[in-house]
Amino acid sequence: MIEGAQMTIYRDAKPEDTDEVVDLINYAFGMQAQKILAKAYAENGEVLESRHKVAVDETTGRIVAAVGVYPQTMHVAGKQLNAMFLGCVCVHPRHRGEGHMGKLIGMWHDELRAEGNTDLMVLWGLRHRYAYFGYTPCGYDYTYSVNQSCVKHALAGTDADGITFRTLFTKDGDAALADQLNRERLVYAERPLPVLERICTYLNSEAIAIDRDGESIGYLIRALADPSVVREIALVDPADSPAVSKAYLASLAACRKDAFTVRVSPTDVALNERFAAFSENTTIGCLCRCNVFDYATVLDAYLSAAARLWRLEPGRFSVVLDGQPVTVTVRDHTSDGDDRTAVRQSVTVERAADPDAPHLSHMDAQDLLLGMGARFRHDLPVAPAGWFPLAMCWYWPDLN
Repeated sequence: MIEGAQMTIYRDAKPEDTDEVVDLINYAFGMQAQKILAKAYAENGEVLESRHKVAVDETTGRIVAAVGVYPQTMHVAGKQLNAMFLGCVCVHPRHRGEGHMGKLIGMWHDELRAEGNTDLMVLWGLRHRYAYFGYTPCGYDYTYSVNQSCVKHALAGTDADGITFRTLFTKDGDAALADQLNRERLVYAERPLPVLERICTYLNSEAIAIDRDGESIGYLIRALADPSVVREIALVDPADSPAVSKAYLASLAACRKDAFTVRVSPTDVALNERFAAFSENTTIGCLCRCNVFDYATVLDAYLSAAARLWRLEPGRFSVVLDGQPVTVTVRDHTSDGDDRTAVRQSVTVERAADPDAPHLSHMDAQDLLLGMGARFRHDLPVAPAGWFPLAMCWYWPDLN
C-alpha cells in the first residue's frame, strides 16, 4: 500500500527487515530490545512469535515506523481466549506527526478482524494515546504494601525460619515448578517452557526462587532496579504468604529497604485473602488497555471465572455491544437441598439480544464491562451486582 506525497509504503515486515525493525525500536525507546525484550527479540535461541507492519520511505528505502503484534493464548476458567498484544509502536523522531502510527494500527485491526481468530487486543501504554484506536482501561489488580509494622504486629508469631531466596532457574526443577504454578491458576497466559526464563525476566525483571529448608516453595518476579517492587508471586501453598513476606522483608535490609509492594491478580483469590489480612495498605490499579473484538467470548470466559471464585448476583442482562447482540444469564444451582453453602453458579452467554435491549458504542461497551468508573455513570445500563468490571489482569512477564 502506497500513500502520501512522500510516497510511504505500508506493508508487512519481511524476515530481512528484522534487524532494521529492532534498530528502530532501540532508537525510539532508548533500549536494547535484544536483552530487555529478549522473549521476543533475542538474537539467539527460541523466542515468542511476533509479527510487524512497517512504514517505508520509498525515496530512501528506510523503515520509518513499525507496529508489532504478539499472539497470546489465555486460559480463563477452562476456556481459551486468543489475545493479541499490540506493542513496540515506534516512529522515527523525524517522521512523527505524519500519521504512520494510526495507519499501521488500523491495518492490524482490519487484518486481525478479517482473519477472525482474535478475541481481544491488549496493550500497556498511555491511556489517551490509544483511546483514539478503541482501547480503554481494562480490569484491575491489587497491590499490597508490607512494612515493618506488619512484621512487628500482624506477623509477630509467624515462623519464617528456613525461608531463603536465590536466582530462579539455577537449580533442576525450577522451570518445571514455575510452569506448574502458572498453569494451576484459574486464569493464566501460556508461557512456553523453552522461553520461560526469558518471559520471567522480561522488561528489567528479576526472577527469584523461594526455598524453605532447601525445598522450592514458589517464586517471585521483582523489578531489577528496585527489589522492593514485586511484580508477581506464586506459591505452592498460599498459606505461606505471611512467612514469605516476613522473610523477604528481612532480606531487603541489605539494600536498605524497609517495605515492599506486591501486585496480585484478582483471580488469585487465595493470595489476595492472605495479603489482605496483614498488609498495611491496598491499592487498586489498572495496567493494561483492551480492544474487544468478540464480546460474547470475553464475557463467557471472565464471568465464568468470577462465578467460580466469588458469588455473582443471579440475573439476566441483554444488551447490544458495539453492534454485537449479547444476552448473559447467571443462575444458582444447589446440590444439597436448600444448603446455600453448596451453591454453584452457571453462566450462559447467547449471541442474541432482546428487541428493546440498549445499544452501546464500542467505548461505552468497554467502559461498562472493563472500566472502574462505570458505576458512576448514570447513562449506562445497570447489570446485576458483582458482574463488572471483569476480573482481567496481566502479570508483568505476560506483557508485550
